[in-house]
Amino acid sequence: MPPARALLFALTLLALVVAGQAVVGHAPPVWTAAVALFLTEGFDFAQLRGFGAQAAPPAGLGLSLPVTYAAWILIMAALYPACRWFASVKRRRHDWWLSYL
Repeated sequence: MPPARALLFALTLLALVVAGQAVVGHAPPVWTAAVALFLTEGFDFAQLRGFGAQAAPPAGLGLSLPVTYAAWILIMAALYPACRWFASVKRRRHDWWLSYL
């Protein structure tokens, strides 16, 4: 995968994860990003059918370990300021519903 495409994928995944955490949870954005990655790698929906339940992943699917680490580092760096802000809100306020977040 070219570096520019890997960076675009990482940033897209970050946006989906951040939006998903704020709105509907992490599962839909992660699945959306996984399907988007599957399609950008050159596979089609017919190969996706049954994947995980009945079939093994297609050969050549996935990212290299350095790209995976880079995406993880970018996501952690992007989420860190929001986590620090939220931790300070939880220290300042003691609303009952904050304990569930």
